[in-house]
Amino acid sequence: MKTVAVIVCNNGLGHLKRVLHLVKRLHHRPSAEIRTDIYVDSDKLGRFPSLTRALFRSGGNTRFFDVHTDGPSFEREFLSKYRKSLMTADYVWSDNFVFPLKYRPDVFLTGSFLWLDVSSEKADVQREKEILLKNRPVMIANKYFATPGVKNLTKYIGVGIYEYFRPQVSPQISSALLLSCGQSRPARLFFERSLERLQHGLERIPSDLEVFLEPDYYPYFRSFKNVKKARYTERMFNRISAAAVRPGIGTICDVLLKGGRIFAFFEDGNFEVRYNAGVLEELGVGETCGTADAALAAAARYLGHEERRIKHLSHLAKIDFRGLEETTAKIREIIY
Repeated sequence: MKTVAVIVCNNGLGHLKRVLHLVKRLHHRPSAEIRTDIYVDSDKLGRFPSLTRALFRSGGNTRFFDVHTDGPSFEREFLSKYRKSLMTADYVWSDNFVFPLKYRPDVFLTGSFLWLDVSSEKADVQREKEILLKNRPVMIANKYFATPGVKNLTKYIGVGIYEYFRPQVSPQISSALLLSCGQSRPARLFFERSLERLQHGLERIPSDLEVFLEPDYYPYFRSFKNVKKARYTERMFNRISAAAVRPGIGTICDVLLKGGRIFAFFEDGNFEVRYNAGVLEELGVGETCGTADAALAAAARYLGHEERRIKHLSHLAKIDFRGLEETTAKIREIIY
């Protein structure tokens, strides 16, 4: 049995979501017997119950190992607990983390950006750049959102939008939207500063528009009858035609897969989400609004315009939605 050590960044939920979907596909009709050992904050597994249950039922082919910290602390904790596993695994797959390349040159990466793209620490950026230039690892990345660092510093392989759900686009515009900020600490702090303005914003939009809201903040809006807790299920995404969101890759994929248009807001100084918002505009499937309340207002206006919906769908039809399929095929080429 071949062992694949899978090291997952703990920032937000998008990294783990991508990895769990890919591992599930890898274990579906494998052409050789493999075991995947996933190193991640175990508390986050509860956010993906169906995926986690499916992998636990994989007959011991998937195991989980806890690394509770993030950022530079992740490397220290991981090495203190699992250095031997890193060195003895047949293959090492890292989602966004470059540090494993310091210990093994054959590591391959997934993701859409590098931490050197977003870090303000010049010394850290230089160290990471040197590691990448020395090893030139394979990095399988979303071809629409891959940053210049990914394209220039790795053996970049581009794939499409990740199909976490079945692509299904209705030509009709709905009367529902999503208002969500994600789970990273900076994003939540930014969203929390907008709560009062969002309450005023909800008073100004039509009361018949259904708003699916980031569930942790529902208590602030329970007086609005048209506001419901977002469950982030396929059924919910089927119902929405617009999303006022911080544009992380996971949310982008889910919204676009179901035909929604994205109205982006994000905190200052975050290269990744600012870059993602710019890509959405270039693709013709999103707009940058700056603040959460401005994004909410823009999303509500969009729901009243069928002509804008038709134009949006014409841009959406040009996008490749086979990212998980394509990534899985590339990983199979590496490990089989």
